[in-house]
Amino acid sequence: MNNFTKLPSGRIIQTDDIIFVGKVYEKYDNNEVSMPFEFSFKITWASGTCETLYYNNKVACMQDNAMIQNILIQNKQESSQMICD
Repeated sequence: MNNFTKLPSGRIIQTDDIIFVGKVYEKYDNNEVSMPFEFSFKITWASGTCETLYYNNKVACMQDNAMIQNILIQNKQESSQMICD
């Protein structure tokens, strides 16, 4: 069964079997080191598929990252409860 989630940025991703959510990275322009111009993080699914999500806005990137991490934590807690029962 495929579960999809709409992130705060408006992106829709499949949330089944996410096993890893990376930290947020900032990319800087060589000419303007003080202001990052791109933000990204990686997601990995159990199938081995990896995707990097790119953003121009740090707040949107951080919100999406936090939401996916929360989904990952909830899924792990639910699977742990299922194993114990």
